[in-house]
Amino acid sequence: EEGDHEPVTENPEESEEKIEYPLIVQYCGVCSLPLEYCEYTAEYEKCKEWLKSNIPDAYEVLINQAAEQLAEVDVSEGAAKKKQTRGGKGVVRAPKKKNVTKKVVLSRAQRN
Repeated sequence: EEGDHEPVTENPEESEEKIEYPLIVQYCGVCSLPLEYCEYTAEYEKCKEWLKSNIPDAYEVLINQAAEQLAEVDVSEGAAKKKQTRGGKGVVRAPKKKNVTKKVVLSRAQRN
């Protein structure tokens, strides 16, 4: 009876909007990535300022999406104060010693 399953067919045009090619992608003038990837860079604040001054419509969309995502997140006090349990203790590195003279030792050994 395992082989009697009917394949599920789904009409992609019903579930998604029709995509037209070529896609028009807007890039950030600061980090040169597509706008949706700016939040993952170290220069995110500069990217937001650039976006606000150069493409205000996209900036509004970005801010609205961020507000919607924050509204969906439910943060309780217990979860915010919870200590990290994954990964164990971090590796403690020994401090580097300064002004240490380095030596190279050469020796000769006779081979048979």
